[in-house]
Amino acid sequence: MAVVNPRLQVVEQIPGPPVGGRKIALEMKDEILKLLSDDRIRKIGIWGMGGVGKTNLVRTLNNNLTDSASPQLFHIVIWITVSKDTDVKTIQSQLAQRLKMLTSMTESTEESAIWLFERLKKEKKILLILDDVWEKIDLDKVGIPQGDAHPGCKIILTTRFMDVCRGRHGN
Repeated sequence: MAVVNPRLQVVEQIPGPPVGGRKIALEMKDEILKLLSDDRIRKIGIWGMGGVGKTNLVRTLNNNLTDSASPQLFHIVIWITVSKDTDVKTIQSQLAQRLKMLTSMTESTEESAIWLFERLKKEKKILLILDDVWEKIDLDKVGIPQGDAHPGCKIILTTRFMDVCRGRHGN
């Protein structure tokens, strides 16, 4: 892997309808923003039945982070749609694409994880949004620095399954 262009857009807009005037959704978005501002919180899991608005909520949050009225909490926000049959290599590919890194089809997932880990550590404050997660993901295998390895890396994941949020994945 190699970096193509180190200049990255802080937030990429994700097309879709905003949560609009739905009071509960706006309150939830504000609560998530508050959690993201807390240095002690590094992972946030959002779970619920399909169709309740998890993706829409997080999409609105993502798009609002570009708003000039919002203080810049992160140097880069990365959105990855995981979906049901996604594997580590696919997640790595989406991550590398957002970071403007060239990938090689011959690289192993372990090699890609090392490259991604080192690249992500260069960013002081990162928000990684993992949308539509169906099963637990080994973030180390992907190459996502966590905990003391990168205190400025925060993760939001959306899922239909509470057990995906438990353990190492969510607060």
